[in-house]
Amino acid sequence: MDFITTGLTKDAQGREGVTTHYAFSYDSLLEITDKNPGGLEPTRTNAVIANCEEDFKLMSSWFGNVALDVTVPIPVRVRPGGVDAGWVSHNGSVTMSIDPGSEDQHVIRYLLVSEMTELFMRAQRRKHQVVWFGEPNQQGANEGSAGEGLSRALGAQFLFAKGLGNPPAKFDISNKWLTSKRDDFVNGVDFTDPKGNEKSGCALLFIYYLAVQLAFSINEIIAGGLGFTLGDVYRNLTGSSANPFLPFRDRLKSVQVITGPNLDNPYPLWARQFGIAFSGSTRSDSPLVALSRVPHQEEMFWIGANGDVSSTWRADDFKDGQWQPQFGIAFPGSVRGGSPLILLSRKPSLEEVFWIGANGDVSSTWRADDFKDGQWQPQFGIASAGSVRDDSPLILLSRKPSQEEVFWIGANGDVSSTWRADDFKDGQWQPQFGIAFPGSVRSGSPLIVLSRKPSLEEVFWIGANGDVSSTWRADDFKDGHWQPQFGIALPGSVRDDSPLVTIARTPQREDVFWIGANGDVSNAWRDDGLDGGLWHPQVGIAAPGSVRAGSPLVVFSRVPEILEVFWLGANGDVSSTFLG
Repeated sequence: MDFITTGLTKDAQGREGVTTHYAFSYDSLLEITDKNPGGLEPTRTNAVIANCEEDFKLMSSWFGNVALDVTVPIPVRVRPGGVDAGWVSHNGSVTMSIDPGSEDQHVIRYLLVSEMTELFMRAQRRKHQVVWFGEPNQQGANEGSAGEGLSRALGAQFLFAKGLGNPPAKFDISNKWLTSKRDDFVNGVDFTDPKGNEKSGCALLFIYYLAVQLAFSINEIIAGGLGFTLGDVYRNLTGSSANPFLPFRDRLKSVQVITGPNLDNPYPLWARQFGIAFSGSTRSDSPLVALSRVPHQEEMFWIGANGDVSSTWRADDFKDGQWQPQFGIAFPGSVRGGSPLILLSRKPSLEEVFWIGANGDVSSTWRADDFKDGQWQPQFGIASAGSVRDDSPLILLSRKPSQEEVFWIGANGDVSSTWRADDFKDGQWQPQFGIAFPGSVRSGSPLIVLSRKPSLEEVFWIGANGDVSSTWRADDFKDGHWQPQFGIALPGSVRDDSPLVTIARTPQREDVFWIGANGDVSNAWRDDGLDGGLWHPQVGIAAPGSVRAGSPLVVFSRVPEILEVFWLGANGDVSSTFLG
């Protein structure tokens, strides 16, 4: 073969085909000439040259920017063969061969990334023994079955990151393991076999299992490669001593052949649905609340068809992780129709449940791992019977682990509250009290509680006059008393079906959003350090009439400098605006 650089992009020194890390050339048979008008070069390779250094940066970032142990620039020879690639090493130098057939520049980039990542694996191996490359003293050691699987996974990840689709046809290998006896190549890696067979197919599937099913990042998987098996990678990532091959294999029982779109990746694979409560045992208006107090345990709570509060639980280390039989933690008939269900765990060993009682009170029950064998305690009321309005939400706040507060809309149209602290009056719930005027809360109003710092709390609701009302208290201001309520929006300016959303982008700054009576999205804000901390006049941030009836309102702040708002438009779209 005669490799030439004719027409390739020059570097700053005038060298054709040379970049910081590569020296490209192509077989003269591929050059476009009068005799070969269909030649693909040098145009195709020039497109690769234009992108190769950015592709190199991506690969380097995956491997923690480890330095390669080869001389650069690396010769890359583009040949006319079928779709394949490889490299040879001699005395610290590497030559890369790329056979893209008649495919475009994206396939060359994919093949180059797939091969170059193996050199990064080898460089990683210089510092530690990694599963991605054979032992330094092992005769014939190379990337082996695990490294081959990783290189193909990274090639596919490259295509995905660049928006270039899926790997080329006939390049899949996962099906080779799926259609075999499915032997365990997770706990047994062949460091001398880098071929695309059932061994590397198993490795590639397991890497996708870690990345997609178990949600570990590519960087985490690569960095977790210390050891001799893919089982070591799993243990490095999860801290579990379990054999990962069994759940990996069992989850694939329903998969005979992967049909696409990525022919190597069948994940995520959801388990078949199953019931954790008896048929007919949940009330038609029941909420469903989950709680995980420790990572290996979970609990589920709902309102039973008999009007109780029911629960079930499971733990990874108890009875094979099976869900336990459901049980009631409140009396039958004791939960009001439409009641919310609120859970609070102020510390991992303690949990509390709250609901609105059938008698119109606020009821609660609790349990602690270290109290009376962890049994749920008898339910009790923390608000007077008949004191909760029919449409009331129920809000809990724990500003510090030893204290908790509950808020609701009173039957008299006020905002009511009660509280307790572990170190005050034997931890008893204190008598309920109003923090807003009777009749001042609109029917159907949401209730929002915000604590920007542990010593401060604020409550917001929609007023009976159609404004947005608020009150607040601080531990270090006027003996911690709640301050007189006030409006932060004009009377009549809030639509009947409006939600109410608050956000504190910083401890000093807060914003409130609602849907205006004119169908816009409205906003008011304040900042402790600006204009004496006063609320600024409301403004519209969406066009009047642009918000659909019944629309939710979502406010999102990814970084303190940026604020985004989303809603359903009157035209049926999803609309948004942002600040920042």
